Amino acid sequence: MFFRVKPNKIKQQMDEISKQIPTAVAIGVNSTAKKARNEAAKVIRKELGARVPLKAIKSAARATSVATKDKQTALMTLAAGRPISLRYFNPSQTKKQGVTVRFNRNIKGPQGRTHIPNAFLSKRLGKKVFVRAGKERLPIVEQFGPSPGDFIEALGLERSSVVLIKKELPKRINRKIRDLFYMKKIGKK
Repeated sequence: MFFRVKPNKIKQQMDEISKQIPTAVAIGVNSTAKKARNEAAKVIRKELGARVPLKAIKSAARATSVATKDKQTALMTLAAGRPISLRYFNPSQTKKQGVTVRFNRNIKGPQGRTHIPNAFLSKRLGKKVFVRAGKERLPIVEQFGPSPGDFIEALGLERSSVVLIKKELPKRINRKIRDLFYMKKIGKK
């Protein structure tokens, strides 16, 4: 079998690939930051023990800056986030005690329930828990549970995110650069 190598063509293709490497690195950095955010949200959700959607928890972990081809750094912040609505914590209306809420499904019985006096459930407004702000019927104020950011330090999410990033970042960058070489098929017409 005989192969003819054209050095000028290979050099030209290598120059094209070297121009695309910063973009590939930026894509790898951003996908690693997104994975770290998703893993942190899953850990918080597991700790909550409630049926809280990941979308509500991801508000605590957000990318404040993303990587570009000119700047290959992404900044991921784990902030307090918005508090989670009590509708995800299995609220139930009682006659004497207002509304009871189960913050953790794993704690069974009355010990696992928290009572919110003078509160009421509004199914018309999405099974949310409200308390009247004054003596009149209106205004009403929605009640919220814990914020996802309350769990960040307790669970050690900053350390585990750093470990995940150190493990995943080289793999993802190498994969993106390898994809560049396979797309160009170096040395072929």
